[in-house]
Amino acid sequence: MIRMFVLVFLSLFIHGCGRIDPSDFKIIGGQPAKEHTPWLVQLLDDATSGQGFCGGTLVAPRIVITAAHCLEPEFTKNLHVALGLADGINLHVNHPVKVEGIVVHHQYSPNDVKADIAILYLADYSGVQFERPVAPIDYARDEKLPESINKTAKVVGLGNTTSIGQFFDGVIREVDLPLVDIKKCRDAYNDVGEKQICAGNMDHGGSDSCQGDSGGPMLARNKQGVLELVGVVSYGNGCAQKNAPGVYTRVASYLDFIESAVSDLSKPRESSNLSGELERLIKTRCTSQLGFIPFEQTSDENNKRRTVYGMDPKALKISKSDKTISGSKVDQCNFESERLKVQADWILLGSGQKTANSKVAVVITVNGTQRYVSQPQTLIYHQDSLICASSLGPVSLADQRQFTYVQFKDVIYGLGEPADQPDNNQTTWGCSIGDASIEVFELGSVGTGSRELAARIHHRSLGTISVKLLRLDQELSVMASFLFNEPTRGSLLIENLSKEDLFTWQMTCGQAFKLKLRSGGYRTAEPITNGSGYRVVIDAAQDSEGTIRGGESLTLEVEPAFDSALDSCLINDAIPVEVSQR
Repeated sequence: MIRMFVLVFLSLFIHGCGRIDPSDFKIIGGQPAKEHTPWLVQLLDDATSGQGFCGGTLVAPRIVITAAHCLEPEFTKNLHVALGLADGINLHVNHPVKVEGIVVHHQYSPNDVKADIAILYLADYSGVQFERPVAPIDYARDEKLPESINKTAKVVGLGNTTSIGQFFDGVIREVDLPLVDIKKCRDAYNDVGEKQICAGNMDHGGSDSCQGDSGGPMLARNKQGVLELVGVVSYGNGCAQKNAPGVYTRVASYLDFIESAVSDLSKPRESSNLSGELERLIKTRCTSQLGFIPFEQTSDENNKRRTVYGMDPKALKISKSDKTISGSKVDQCNFESERLKVQADWILLGSGQKTANSKVAVVITVNGTQRYVSQPQTLIYHQDSLICASSLGPVSLADQRQFTYVQFKDVIYGLGEPADQPDNNQTTWGCSIGDASIEVFELGSVGTGSRELAARIHHRSLGTISVKLLRLDQELSVMASFLFNEPTRGSLLIENLSKEDLFTWQMTCGQAFKLKLRSGGYRTAEPITNGSGYRVVIDAAQDSEGTIRGGESLTLEVEPAFDSALDSCLINDAIPVEVSQR
């Protein structure tokens, strides 16, 4: 189960890379931060977002270092950053600051997650009063850090605090992680290199960063004893599992990139070559528009297709021109630098028909009078999604940068081995829009009762195929149940049937209750702030009951606070607690 700490995509399958919903995406085995963290930031989809989807580190006024995998263009159209954090709840009320510029390392690829680092340039926030003070932290210049001085490094974040399921409580947490030698780390990940840092408890697990910590800081002290940013949370296999450390981008390995990006973003240039200056500004200030131009198709109101294209920033060439550009505007990007006020319009050339061969030009107006135009570009294919209505609910085919998956009845599947075509008598579910189609069907002969699914797909990145569907959402192999000896007294049984260890869990119920720990003490549920019920948290860092190893189970006495049986209870907001009477 690969996690990329983001911007995550399958909340249980991926620990942070591409995502379906940016809000889907803490520190496990750590503790609440002992001191204020004035350099910690959270990335928000827009100024109204209540929860961040990735972390970042303020390293200079208006400059944030984060992970490249957090910045897929579709999630940065209106990117904001929350600073001066007291917690991770209702971040939109803390005066989020707009991101004015983005530079992603040119070697970053979502396929191998190398060079997972990016720089953000924030709007001027000098007059904003944040909830807590804001101050940058310096970043390491020594590539031998942290290993040359430290045996551990500190990771700070607002991500998931449980290794199976989800538990986000809005508390800023920190954890000290033992460093793992790169050679030993390669036992878990063959392709890690010297420009990355590995950290975690290889023998026992139990401490790690997790979903939502992506892009956030790894910190260590330099030779002078000063705390510096040494790493950026990148990816790992599961959360807090043994023999699966977290992988972090080594900041000091990218000094040239950082300094060049900061210069490009924040320092005005006096140059007679305004065309070159506009190219630089468009590439850094209009990242989303360059990389995300969606084309919509519908066959009817229930069946939709969205294909996303983008321009090639390296091929962007701009020159002064007064000629008329005919076509339809598909996007725009407006910004101001020290001496330039820029309005850039993306024009789909010709008749306005959106196809794979469509060409786009950027028409730029500078200071309201001067006009520049880019050379036309044929758009680059990025990803595709097909959503179909069916009698059994939606069927969707999604291609996220060539990783194709199918979602059917709220379950996500990957593509497996080839399968036979469906028989003429077999029922299929799906649709066709343009040159893409999907049909989901059950394997086996009619009437056999087989529930194994396959799909027949025609898609630009696959051709025409019929394949078995492999469930990817990692259905929670954890079961929980109440067994009551009396109407209001009994036991809670949690069985971890998976291969992964469960670290830290919470139980929420509609009414108050308490659990008896093996030490003899009680843990009483506290009311949830939004009034939705009561919660007990059993933290693996504090309680032995907070760890349930794969294949093991835990039994605790449970007692409602009132004279009525417990019901509507969940473990980690995902696992229902079944109720039975003895």
